[in-house]
Amino acid sequence: MSFLAPLYLLAGLAIGLPIAFHMIRRSPQGRQVFSSVMFLTPDPPRMTKRSRIEDWLLLLLRAAAICLLAVAFARPFLRAQDQLPDARAQGRRLAVLLDVSASMRRDECWTQAQQAVQKILNDLNPADSFSLTTFAADEQELITADEWAQLPPESRIQTVKERLAAMTPGWLATATGKALISTAERLEENDQKGQGKLVILISDMQAGSGWEALNGFSWPEDVSVRLVPVQPPDPSNAALQLVADERRAPGVVRLRVANAPNSTGDAFQIGWRDPFAAAATRTDLPAISVSVTPGQSRVIQSPAGDANQPSGVLLLTGDAAPFDNACYVVTRSVEQLRILYLGDTGKESGPNDLRFFLPPMFPATPYRSVEIIDWKEGNQPPDPEQRGFTWLIIGDEPTAEQAAWIKNWLQQGGSALFVARNAAQASAVYGLLGLPPATVEEADSTNYAMLQKIDFQHSALRQFDDPRYSDFTKLRFWKHRMFPAESLPELKVLAAFDDGSPALAQLSVQQGTLTLLASGWNRDDSDLAVSTKFVPLMNALLDEVAPTTSLRQQKTVGDELLMSEFELKGETAAIQIGNETQTLPIKDRFLIAQPGLYRIAETAEQLATDKAIIVAANLSPEESRTEPFPPDLLTAAGVQLESSESARNGAQQLTPEQQRQLMNHELESRQQWWRWLVVGALAVLFLESVLAAWKGRSREAAVATT
Repeated sequence: MSFLAPLYLLAGLAIGLPIAFHMIRRSPQGRQVFSSVMFLTPDPPRMTKRSRIEDWLLLLLRAAAICLLAVAFARPFLRAQDQLPDARAQGRRLAVLLDVSASMRRDECWTQAQQAVQKILNDLNPADSFSLTTFAADEQELITADEWAQLPPESRIQTVKERLAAMTPGWLATATGKALISTAERLEENDQKGQGKLVILISDMQAGSGWEALNGFSWPEDVSVRLVPVQPPDPSNAALQLVADERRAPGVVRLRVANAPNSTGDAFQIGWRDPFAAAATRTDLPAISVSVTPGQSRVIQSPAGDANQPSGVLLLTGDAAPFDNACYVVTRSVEQLRILYLGDTGKESGPNDLRFFLPPMFPATPYRSVEIIDWKEGNQPPDPEQRGFTWLIIGDEPTAEQAAWIKNWLQQGGSALFVARNAAQASAVYGLLGLPPATVEEADSTNYAMLQKIDFQHSALRQFDDPRYSDFTKLRFWKHRMFPAESLPELKVLAAFDDGSPALAQLSVQQGTLTLLASGWNRDDSDLAVSTKFVPLMNALLDEVAPTTSLRQQKTVGDELLMSEFELKGETAAIQIGNETQTLPIKDRFLIAQPGLYRIAETAEQLATDKAIIVAANLSPEESRTEPFPPDLLTAAGVQLESSESARNGAQQLTPEQQRQLMNHELESRQQWWRWLVVGALAVLFLESVLAAWKGRSREAAVATT
């Protein structure tokens, strides 16, 4: 047996104290004077024999308690029973986390990371447990600890090298905090006593890596983390990011230029580039110069691009790290919509005419231009294929020739709005629908009507489904027409008058749709034209017929695209990025794995046409925060850090005597014999107290009997 603090054994000399206490005889302290001996001469007591120990058992118990405490404080341990769990003999549990996010594409970062993994592999011992996990937004295990243990020892390192050689950094954002948490939990689940648990993080340690996830996690005390940072020769980085999704002018967007705090440059150029250009570093249009101080960001307006191009790439030049210098943009083109109007065009237009309110009803926007074409009586029916009509508004009774054209238009998938101006004109709707004629009546005009039972779930009325906008009580109708309910069996009522008759309704006509408005917006019929609900309602009906197809689709790398959200027809959809084309089921999700312009269409043949939907995907802005993250913040979050360099140097500087002391400390901390010695000493003292109390009561009883 050996002792960690042998000097405490000197405390065993205190064993002599109980012996001395037992040998000392004390004179009685009290004095009682008797009258019968007061005249005698005092004589001191004479010793007839030496003092001797009267209670050997109590003496031994007290001496044993002192010896046990002295040995406990000396921290004993047995060398023959256990040895130091040498890392080379016992084995370590190493979990390597390798960063494969977009920022690792910077110069020499990936090369340094591969070399770091190679060095770890070279330092492994046969008993070590090893796992390698790559991470960005999610983790991917290249080799697990169980797989490592099952592989033949001679092929383990080569297997890891082959799998690592097939890996390259991707374009996803970094979630280092999430990866550290999952790795620590995995080490804790497969806990094996005696093995040191070490997480080796190989990363560029950028500030935008999601470290904040560690703040809400209780880090295990027996899991340490070694940081292996990799850095490019030039840490400078400037990023180009899209700020807003609204275009100020054709071909112009708002951009943010962010310059990292550790950058050395501050002058850059920004220009448009052909997304399919062979040279990825040139701009095809004149560029603008911008200056951004390191550590600052600046919002600018992009240079003017080609307004006729639906998509493009803005490129920032003059930066040392080009991985985040491209900004992919889907620009909105101006849609040309044509509305064919059949109504009061031969008369002078005024507030009592429907035509009077049409121009301000559909104002022009930067993304949509609406042209209203009058269909005058006697004119030849227009050719919808040549003119590209979007919607038909019927505000008058059509002629037989016009009615036939409208009926065919609806059956072939067209959409029309029928405005009931009077009872006679309203009866013409039955002929357009191919239904038997019915009598339409004028409602009682002695009082105004109001709307009720509004279907706020309909796409045209959903915008009013808010307490701030759902009040229609101020909208009054002076006149309206009443359609017999049985005459329109498939009528879908969107809003009704307070007398129960339909106010706004829709009917399906084979492939087309007819929207029925039972009152006009002219001033004689209603206050609709001067209501704040009028323009949003009419534009929503137009959007339902011709949804905006040029909406900018801006996504972030790592997002998922649901093919069904693009309202494509068919069971499959084709998607193209660069020169690669895939065909997916319409119900599948597609993961955006790299920045760029994605073209989506119903078939592969439509990808190169204007029927293709273009989606732009850019890097996460957090990935451009490449300045180093302070390791002190990890320590503040409770992470047990171990610097690989200091640990290696410390191991080299240990002398044989220091190594022996470390071994002794480890053995003693594992065996902890002192705990049992203290328990034994307490048990002995308890027994001594019980025995002393019993003997004391026995003596008192003997004295009392005498």
